[in-house]
Amino acid sequence: MANYKFLFITLILLLTGTILNASSGKCPRITVGVYINYVDQERLVKLLNEIHPDQPAPSWLFQIKEKIFAELKMNSPDIVFIPAVSRNNAESDYIMTFDITTIGAGEDIEVGGVLISEYNAFNVVSVLKQTGHCIYERAGVLGAKDTVSKYGNYENDIFIAIEHNIEDGYGSIRGRIEEYEASHPVPPRGPEILVTLKKEYVSPLEAEREMEIGIKVKNCKGQYVWERSHGLAVLLPIKTARGEIRPTRGFPQGGGPNTRFNFIKIFIQRPEGASVTYTLKKGMERSIDTFKIKVCGVRKEVTKEVFIPIAGIGLRGESEGYVFPEKTTEIKFKLKKLLPQGGEQPLSGKPVLLSPEGLIDGTVSPSGTTFTQTDGNIAVRYKSGLKESTMTVHATFQPKKYPDKARASAGVTIVEKGYDWTGTVIVNQTCSYK
Repeated sequence: MANYKFLFITLILLLTGTILNASSGKCPRITVGVYINYVDQERLVKLLNEIHPDQPAPSWLFQIKEKIFAELKMNSPDIVFIPAVSRNNAESDYIMTFDITTIGAGEDIEVGGVLISEYNAFNVVSVLKQTGHCIYERAGVLGAKDTVSKYGNYENDIFIAIEHNIEDGYGSIRGRIEEYEASHPVPPRGPEILVTLKKEYVSPLEAEREMEIGIKVKNCKGQYVWERSHGLAVLLPIKTARGEIRPTRGFPQGGGPNTRFNFIKIFIQRPEGASVTYTLKKGMERSIDTFKIKVCGVRKEVTKEVFIPIAGIGLRGESEGYVFPEKTTEIKFKLKKLLPQGGEQPLSGKPVLLSPEGLIDGTVSPSGTTFTQTDGNIAVRYKSGLKESTMTVHATFQPKKYPDKARASAGVTIVEKGYDWTGTVIVNQTCSYK
């Protein structure tokens, strides 16, 4: 009973149609990881010390880092810029990489028959892209810029090269990101998965075994996410504890199952979202089946657990327990559907196989395949014989095209009838008085 109470409370939350969201409905501040790579640190520091007063390498590297972060924050103060430990930082929405090196620049000059560069310059190459977290979803590149110091009116100074790289290459980084997200909705930032169950429950009965499930995804701005060309990838398992999932036939979406790895990848290519069909495959008890849906966002993969309410099938038998020889008694069976939220419904017109055991010279009616009445009941009349000691009726119900069965048994014991006696009883009683 405790389990059914828990099941009932859980289903109150689930049967309202849309299941819980995977994120808050507001966009957090955009986070950009900044990764700085020095291609040839020794050569870089040497050139810096030739142009500026000598400083140790850590001092130069600290100043370069501070300059990059200062320019980025000045460019887009409402973006959170954080240091990144690699080119694919898991802690940010976007990643901006800076590769800094020195190159030969200016005109080629022949010295001793060998062409050499007129001078050495600083080279800053930056790339702004989405942070990739999922192998099944691509990460887009928003922009790239290659800046060489002392080119045109530039001075041969790494700090000026950094300024021009950010300003000339990206304009407003915030604006660049917003424009890109508007034209490239996939993958979404802050995805929110919404799931709608199109039925209250499934059951082992053939007509109630399938349930269509609608899936939609919103971004952190509350906009539904879809893309007509590539689509937004949604991952689900094929097999669950008690059922199987497949893309809904005829629904406009891309993708399909991968039976080798037990998952379905479908692509949301229309505003209607995606649709899958859950089919109950085994078990007769009432319970909740679960599976998880995965969607890849800009920053991370989000997971939504889906709960499928399952109604059970119950078969119960009862009898008076005993009968006298050559007398008639009744054995009753009741077939019912056990609702997920609690309660029962009688199942009428269902075939139940009745198999008597221990029958010798008595009679049982009906037997074999018998259909339940409107109240889900079957009444079996048994007239005992003289040679039987016990008789049991086994009842079995198996839904059409389903592997499992509901079973129940009820029986009686045949007891010898007592004797009738008529006579006089004499009672002697002795009393004493004081």
